[in-house]
Amino acid sequence: MQHDHEGRDRVVYYQSRQLKPAERNYPVHDKELRAMKYALAKFRVYLLGSGPFVVYTDHASLRTAVKSPQISQRMARWLSFFAEYDFRVEYKP
Repeated sequence: MQHDHEGRDRVVYYQSRQLKPAERNYPVHDKELRAMKYALAKFRVYLLGSGPFVVYTDHASLRTAVKSPQISQRMARWLSFFAEYDFRVEYKP
């Protein structure tokens, strides 16, 4: 999203894809994280080095899932990927 001339948020781009068969079995928070990873990878060229940005989510537990002391190997890989970017996650219902 970006702000228009009146300061309102406007969507710049929509993107979607189907889950692979194995991804359909992921817990909900992993599916949400996978979607975030997909978006960051898709727009990598625009986001890396662009300065801090915000990732908005409608999944409230996503903010705390990454701070859990017990994480899966999958989530550990994704967190390593996320470390390349300068962003914060905000909940937006």
